[in-house]
Parts: sequence; structure tokens; C-alpha cells
Amino acid sequence: MIAHADRIKAVTLILKAVRAGASKSKACTELGLSIRTYRRWHSAGVVKTDGRTGAQKRKPANAFPGFVPLNPLLHFTRELDNRRSIVDALIPNNH
Repeated sequence: MIAHADRIKAVTLILKAVRAGASKSKACTELGLSIRTYRRWHSAGVVKTDGRTGAQKRKPANAFPGFVPLNPLLHFTRELDNRRSIVDALIPNNH
């Protein structure tokens, strides 16, 4: 599950890139999101929260014993921070 604050960051970066001349599709791809996800998150000018209640991922039946996968939220946040640095480098003085 992606935190609402991270959704807001992602949508903000996409809108910033679009204002600088990028297409929404390209901006979404650079963040690792589909355009469909962007549209689901950002509707009518509002960034939506996760609509699922208590969503939990189940451990795969074929998982290695004792293996702890990287938290998807942590992975997404790290990736978002990396991509933000790239966008900021490409769009100087546009904060």
C-alpha cells in the first residue's frame, strides 16, 4: 500500500514535469507508474487515498523460509526520491 503522502509527492512531480513540457505518460513512466494509476490517484484535482480497508499482502506459498522481502512502500519511496532528484536536475529553478 502506498502512503497518501507518497501519492501526493508522485502526483506533484508528474504535474511539475507536465508544466515543464513532458507528457503525462512519459512523466508517469519515469516514476514507474502507469498512466492508469496516475488517473486513479489524481481525479478531479484531488489525490485520493487508498480505498481498500486493511489491505494486506499475503506471503507467497513458494517464499524462502526466513526471507523478508523489501517493503513495497520503502522501495517506492526510495525510487521516488531518486527520480525526484533527476527531475529537479532537469528542471532547474522551477521549485
